[in-house]
Amino acid sequence: MSYKIVVEPRAIVDIQEAVEYYESKREDLGAYFFQIVDEYIESISKIPFFQIR
Repeated sequence: MSYKIVVEPRAIVDIQEAVEYYESKREDLGAYFFQIVDEYIESISKIPFFQIR
């Protein structure tokens, strides 16, 4: 069962700014950052109660 993750507009703006910042530091770094964020969001939607102990 997957849960729906809602990303607030403010968070989307923050993520986009981070992508642009990382992209300015090194080509494709912004895309890599976005890929990691996307993977974590998908992971949270599948296992929202996961905890590292």
